[in-house]
Amino acid sequence: YIMVPLLLFSIYTVYLFIVKYLVINQSLKNNDRFLNSIQIFLNDGKMEGASAMCKSKEGIIPKMLDKAIININKTPSEIEKSMETTGRIEMMQLEKNINFIGVIASIAPIFGFIGTILGVIQIFYNIAITDNISIGAIAGGLYTKMITSAAGLIVGLIAYLAYNVLQNKLNTLSMNMEQTIQIFMDFISNNRRFQK
Repeated sequence: YIMVPLLLFSIYTVYLFIVKYLVINQSLKNNDRFLNSIQIFLNDGKMEGASAMCKSKEGIIPKMLDKAIININKTPSEIEKSMETTGRIEMMQLEKNINFIGVIASIAPIFGFIGTILGVIQIFYNIAITDNISIGAIAGGLYTKMITSAAGLIVGLIAYLAYNVLQNKLNTLSMNMEQTIQIFMDFISNNRRFQK
């Protein structure tokens, strides 16, 4: 019975890791080139083209830039705030459920330990029933004990690694977002077309 939740934990961890990893990677792709393209559109006064380009791309950076373009006629502080708010909301969506992987990393070894306890109980139960300390009487309990312990540790290790890889990716994305905001705001402040 202990192996069932461990199996579910491992499936959920792998599934969530793959989904989140792909989405975060998409958000990290070609941001510098994309930002340059948006700046070219804006320099040419093609606001609608810049906005359409943002809407055609997936990821946090295009959404932040689209929000900035929508608010381009507002003050620099309002533009910056709109980008930060959009980025924060999108990051919350990306981070959603990732903590479950961290929880699995913590509780999977505990489930393995529960299996160890059940295996020991099974050993003593078999000895009590047969009134015989033999390999046959203790083998089943030892098997349960070793298998669940190993499974719990393996699932916990996989979840721990998955959680840390995703957190590192999110940290990189967060730095990219900050950098994009800074570059875009410098572009706005150095471009006479957008100066108030």
